[in-house]
Amino acid sequence: MPLVVSPSLVANTPADELADRLKRPHIGYHNLLRSRATDVPAPLTNPLTWDRWTGSQNAASVIEFSVNNLAAPAPPPYNYIGIASHNLGSRGGGLVTVEKTNPFGTYLPVVSFSPTTDDALMVLFDDLTPNGTVDQWRITIAQAGVAPQIGALYLGRALVMPHCIYGGHSPATLSRETEIEPNVSIGGRFLGRSIIRRGYRTDYEFRHLPAQWYREHFEPFVEHALRDPFFIAWKPDKFPAEVLYGWTTGDIRPVNMGVRDLMSVSFGVEGYR
Repeated sequence: MPLVVSPSLVANTPADELADRLKRPHIGYHNLLRSRATDVPAPLTNPLTWDRWTGSQNAASVIEFSVNNLAAPAPPPYNYIGIASHNLGSRGGGLVTVEKTNPFGTYLPVVSFSPTTDDALMVLFDDLTPNGTVDQWRITIAQAGVAPQIGALYLGRALVMPHCIYGGHSPATLSRETEIEPNVSIGGRFLGRSIIRRGYRTDYEFRHLPAQWYREHFEPFVEHALRDPFFIAWKPDKFPAEVLYGWTTGDIRPVNMGVRDLMSVSFGVEGYR
C-alpha cells in the first residue's frame, strides 16, 4: 500500500478533478518537520534512512509533534505525509492512524491505513489549513508483536506536476541498480554471486512546463534536491505501488523549448523503495 488516498480527499474533491490530479506525478519534498516542528523524535528530524526511530514491541507506538505556524512565511495547507525506510508491512501489519488537532485542541482523524509492504509510501489527504499558532499531530501505530521502525518521515504540501508522464519512462521501482560481485573458481567454474548493494535508478523528463510555473513551483524543489531526498509517485492512478524515496544524481537544469514560453527538464534519481 505505498500510496494511500484519504477518504476525505475523495469526498471533498470532485471526481473529475481528483482523477486528473492522480494521473500526474506527485513529488513530496516540502517537509515541515525539519523547519517548523518541535518534539519530533531525533531520528526523524533528518532524511537519513540508516538512523531509525523505534517504537514499542509490547504496546501501541505513538509519535507526537507540534508544528509552529507563526514563523514567516506562513505555511501552506498540508496535504501529504511520506514514510520511508520502515518495517510497517513486514512486522505483521497493524493499523496506522494519523490525527491532527482542531482549533479547540481536540484530536481528529486525518487518515488510517494498514501497510502491506515496507516500500516507501505517500499518504495524500485533503488540504488542511493550519489552525492558529500551533498544530498538534499524532501518529499511532498498533501493536503487532514487532517494534515499528521509521527512518524518514515528511509532512508538507506535495508538488503536483502540470502534466502526466507518457511513453519512454522507465518506472523507478522496476529499474533496479544492483552492484554484483561474481564468484568464479580458478578453472572458470561459477560459484555464485554476491549482491553488494541494491537500489533503484531512473530518469524523469517533464516537458511543456510554463516558464513562470517552473520558477515559482519547481525551482524550490530543485533547491531542495541539491541536499535532501524526496518522495515521488510517477503515476498514482494506475501504479500506486510505485512510490520512490530517492535523491538526484546531479544538478537539475531546465531548457527553454523555444515555443510559447515553455520549458523542459530532466534529471536522474537513485533511490530506496
